[in-house]
Amino acid sequence: MIDSVSITYSNRLEMSNRNIIETSSDIMDHHNQQFRQSSPSPAPTRRPDSHWLRWSLVVLAFLCCVGVSNGQNSANGQQVRHAQRFEREPEDQTAVVGETVVMACRVLNKAGVLQWTKDDFGLGSDRNLSGFERYSMIGTEDEGTFSLQIRPVTLEDDGRFQCQVSPGPEAASMAIRSRYATLAVTIPPEPPQIVQGSHLITTEDREVELECQSRAGKPAAEIIWLDGDGNLITNNVEVFKEVLADGKRTNVKSVLKLSPKMHYHNKNITCQAQNAAERSPRSVSLLMEVKYAPKVTVTLEQERIAELESVRLSCHADANPPNVIYKWYINDEIAHGDYSTELIIASASRQLNDAIVKCEVTNAVGKGEDNQTLSVHYSPEIRSRPANVEADIGGNVTLRCDVNGNPEPEISWTFEGSRRVLSTGPAYTFWMNHDMAGKYTCTARVPGFAEVSADAHVFLKGPPTVRSKRIQFGLEGDTVRIECVAFAIPRPSKITWTHRGYEIDAGDPYVTFNNDPLPDGVRSTLIIREANDKYFGSYNCSVANDYGMDAAEIILRKETGNLQLLFISAGVVGGIVLLIACVMVIVVCQRRSNKKVEEGDKGDRTSKQSDQTSNNDSDLKVDIRTASSLSNPPESEQWDDSSERITPRAVITNGDAMYRYAPGDYTDAQCFPPPKAEGHNNNGYVPYVDYGRDYNPAFAGVSNSQASLYATNPHTVIPMTGIDPRFSAAYGNPYLRSSTTSLPPPHLNGGLATYGSVRSGPAPQVAPARTPPPSAVSPHSQYIVSNKAQLKPGTLATHV
Repeated sequence: MIDSVSITYSNRLEMSNRNIIETSSDIMDHHNQQFRQSSPSPAPTRRPDSHWLRWSLVVLAFLCCVGVSNGQNSANGQQVRHAQRFEREPEDQTAVVGETVVMACRVLNKAGVLQWTKDDFGLGSDRNLSGFERYSMIGTEDEGTFSLQIRPVTLEDDGRFQCQVSPGPEAASMAIRSRYATLAVTIPPEPPQIVQGSHLITTEDREVELECQSRAGKPAAEIIWLDGDGNLITNNVEVFKEVLADGKRTNVKSVLKLSPKMHYHNKNITCQAQNAAERSPRSVSLLMEVKYAPKVTVTLEQERIAELESVRLSCHADANPPNVIYKWYINDEIAHGDYSTELIIASASRQLNDAIVKCEVTNAVGKGEDNQTLSVHYSPEIRSRPANVEADIGGNVTLRCDVNGNPEPEISWTFEGSRRVLSTGPAYTFWMNHDMAGKYTCTARVPGFAEVSADAHVFLKGPPTVRSKRIQFGLEGDTVRIECVAFAIPRPSKITWTHRGYEIDAGDPYVTFNNDPLPDGVRSTLIIREANDKYFGSYNCSVANDYGMDAAEIILRKETGNLQLLFISAGVVGGIVLLIACVMVIVVCQRRSNKKVEEGDKGDRTSKQSDQTSNNDSDLKVDIRTASSLSNPPESEQWDDSSERITPRAVITNGDAMYRYAPGDYTDAQCFPPPKAEGHNNNGYVPYVDYGRDYNPAFAGVSNSQASLYATNPHTVIPMTGIDPRFSAAYGNPYLRSSTTSLPPPHLNGGLATYGSVRSGPAPQVAPARTPPPSAVSPHSQYIVSNKAQLKPGTLATHV
């Protein structure tokens, strides 16, 4: 109604303004017509006055119109101020089933009847809205609030709502309607479901379709797929929607086409569904069990493989099912043996360098493989030696050296007699001159291995030069060889032999030519069979090539005989004989030495056994140790070896005479062990107590210069029927013999018993020994003992 009143007021105002403008225009036209009639020829000075008058009339007419308009507006404002109108109108809302919704409506100057409509259907005018238990109008009449409350919201409440007020009793009170407000009711969908279930067994790379459904949602649910790591799957996804019979709810189906990989094994594929009625999505998962072929990884245990070392490779396979079979290949040839997860190559040769070792693993699904390329480190090897080169001055020369090695060998070039590296790499190129001719060396190095080298010669082309010996020899009647060696680059094209000015005829049956090539020339040999006088004399060897020629005279002379060969043969034979003699002497001496050592050892063992049978108490050992110390007199009292004849010296200690024998008295003294140093503990026994060594008995009928121990008659022959009684155990121990009459009496020389070996020349004089008193003579007086020693019966040692 407010809108209609405003339109009427505007129309009236426009009509009034139009009448005023038309009236003002007529007045101005009439005034201009009168002015033109009174002045037939208008004067230019009167033209500004007419314009000013026209504009004055326009302003007057405008002021009149404004006054009329203000009057009318004042009257209409009073009418609008008392018309009913909406202060607040309902707005669009969204609600979830079960919630409470309030749609606002507030009316000022309400004069008519208010009601709510749903989808243009009236709900009633009373606040309780009878017939609609969940609907009611809340608010107060004083405030003019008539908001619609829906509690709880159901799907039936989804629609368009409007607040309307009918006309009032006054003519100015017109009917009014609010804008339409849409209530969108949402419904959460049912929990999603995967049609294939919660567990799926499949095979790698075989496409499967997974279907996830979300039912009866409003609005339609949005479905997404997540892999086992939580990543969104967007590829190969299709969505299908189906609206239900009520036209409001929708079923949604999402189909995922998936080719699973091994990383999907034992992982969940998740389907999530959500619409506007839910704050968080609902999900369902499917556990995938993926069968896949083995995924193989081959590893090499050692980082560096040296030649002839063992190589160990490991093969790791990840497979489902895990029952697998291993096979190993080397350069696509199967490695025979009972191999499983490891392959061992006992010795890696250089032929295995860059070899491809492959591990193939098979299970029920398929097979997988992986490989490793072996890198065997080995010493450099020259496959192609540099070739000799013949060049002219100014020519281009290239030397090549093909070397095999791992790692790649470092190749350097040097010139003979110099360590300076001329170039590196397998090829060396230079321009030829006189200084460049000679030997070049290619050296290859690999870290950790010995270096190898090869030589090549660069020859400067030129005329030949003969370098043979000018005088050569041969035997008459024998085969004679005459050599002619020539340096020739390039090789000679012709070699000519002449003898006494005549060229030697190749048809001679006794003469043969033999030409052997050399690296830097040729060796021509003239062979003469059954040489006689006519073949000896002067020869001429001529050598020619493309650059010139050279010749040399060679004189063949007769050898005087085989004297030189005879000397050589005699020397060889003499050397062999001398060598054999030396070997025989060494063998004989060695055998004798071994035999004497064995006899000495046997005697020592016998003496030790006899010593063990004696009753060696502590008192006797003390005395014998004293005697032992006496048996090692100072150096000044030792044997005197300065004279040619060596005789024993008497050592006087406390009135007792003690005697020693020098090893020099015997021919085989070098076979006896040396005496022990003074002060050495002899365990109670006097050194040199082995009578088998001190005495050398003589057998009957044999004269021995060392057979007698008596200096008075050294050549006395002692008749023996068995064993000399002096060398028996009874001789040294009186308790073991019954009579001493069979023993020879000692020979005295001035009251002193003298012992020694027989030597030519006079013996040195020895001071007379003091004779003991008769009372001191006892059965034991013939033994060497100390005066302080107290002897007990049965306690004397058998070896003194």
